[in-house]
Amino acid sequence: MDWSRVERITQLTESLTPDSRILYARTPGAEERLLDLRARLVDRLGHPAVSHARAVDRLNLAAVERDLAAGSLTMARAREHAAFALVALSEAVALSQGRYFMRGLKRLHADLASLPWLPAGMLQRFDDVIRAEDHARLEGGLCAILEAVASFLSVRAPWPHADGRRIDASARCSTGCSPTGTRRSLLPS
Repeated sequence: MDWSRVERITQLTESLTPDSRILYARTPGAEERLLDLRARLVDRLGHPAVSHARAVDRLNLAAVERDLAAGSLTMARAREHAAFALVALSEAVALSQGRYFMRGLKRLHADLASLPWLPAGMLQRFDDVIRAEDHARLEGGLCAILEAVASFLSVRAPWPHADGRRIDASARCSTGCSPTGTRRSLLPS
């Protein structure tokens, strides 16, 4: 793994579990550098403003994946984007609590269940997205989870403007977005 990726992990902008073990370090200096980066990561998780900002970033990333899922021509591609959205939303909830995990999609549900607080109905909505058999249910499920996580983070859900420009969750809602969470299909009419 190159140092730039390790730095991004330390800045909470990339997924990786912080309690990983060092199996091999080329030099004692490299091991010391990794341990210092791990300490910085733990320190950042202890700052609520930093963790919250990164959680909002993950919420916005999930909204992009929701848009890509909605625009996918095949269910296979839509499910792929939905999986990325679920990971980003799960990380948002974890980061908002000063936690960080990523043991893979198969263990994501268990990781979520282990958190002390979750958005209302998140695990059921998570399951609904996984079990969705068509685009409408998949998109509806992703929208419901996005709304729940946005509410949990005390920000507005990231909805697109009527002209297609995206507002992000940290921005104030203005004319053309859907502040009430009304679902809009992003597929062409």
